[in-house]
Amino acid sequence: SIAAVAALIMVCAWLPPLGLSDDSCTSDQERKCNPCAHWGQLAVKPIPVLLSIRAIQGCSNFAFFEVVPLWAISSTALGGMRLSEQDLGGVLLVSALGSGIFMCTALPIISTRLGNRQAAALAGVVACGCYLAIPWVHTRTLLAFLSTLLNSAFGLMAANYISCVNNAVPPGQRAVINGAAIMIEAAGKGLGPMVSAIVFAWSLDTWGSWGHSFVFILFAMVHVGLAAATLRLPMLVENHAVGLRAVAAKEEAPPQLDAEATHEGPKQAEMEAAEEPIATGDETKRSDAGRMHSSPTLLGRAEGMHISAVELGTCRIPAPS
Repeated sequence: SIAAVAALIMVCAWLPPLGLSDDSCTSDQERKCNPCAHWGQLAVKPIPVLLSIRAIQGCSNFAFFEVVPLWAISSTALGGMRLSEQDLGGVLLVSALGSGIFMCTALPIISTRLGNRQAAALAGVVACGCYLAIPWVHTRTLLAFLSTLLNSAFGLMAANYISCVNNAVPPGQRAVINGAAIMIEAAGKGLGPMVSAIVFAWSLDTWGSWGHSFVFILFAMVHVGLAAATLRLPMLVENHAVGLRAVAAKEEAPPQLDAEATHEGPKQAEMEAAEEPIATGDETKRSDAGRMHSSPTLLGRAEGMHISAVELGTCRIPAPS
């Protein structure tokens, strides 16, 4: 305990300041980098529903680790199996190995073919069936099979719910949202063993052997609700929805220029085009100053500018008709 507290103090001292004050959020770039600008995303649908689902799923997952061993080691008079520590350890070992193989082989296939919502809902239905069947098991083999199946369903649900959260949140805000999700899920995991053990003991004290299945029926109903809530999630939590949004963003029309720049562009081009021939004409006339044969137009310009004939040089002025 002392080492854990010391490690926590060292981690808190190492972490950089979060800068949660409003004064630090002065520019748009700082608002993007500041975590205080992302907390509002927690209230955007469907993030609150996803965080609640993850908390309840974590509670049920850790309740399974507590209530199933308690029921397995309880006496047969109370509806348990009265397993020894060695027998219970063998059952849990088989469950861990079987669920590990499932997560490495079948989990990616199921999630890819069914999608996040349907895969998580299917896992919820499987978990519901396992919770209802476990209290009535009398052999270690069947208990190991149901424990493996239930543990695999928990892994499938957890993986797909994490994927749903990542798909529903913009990439720049995933760190903050996932941090909040882990905190809420950890609270549910902490409450799961405590609540399940208290409810299991209370049901045995109240109803005797008839109450050994109460906590299992309770968590089975919880998973029915989780499956229904999962199926009602919007399409944006799916993996293919992210790809569709990316393609739609690429196919959008390029941004239009400002109205002021759009109007000033042609005017500026016309002015430059009008100035170019004038400058070219002036340079031509200056280069031909030595052999200039002035036209009436040139003389009219010269008179308007009060330039004398001596300054113009030898000019041929046509006689009046």
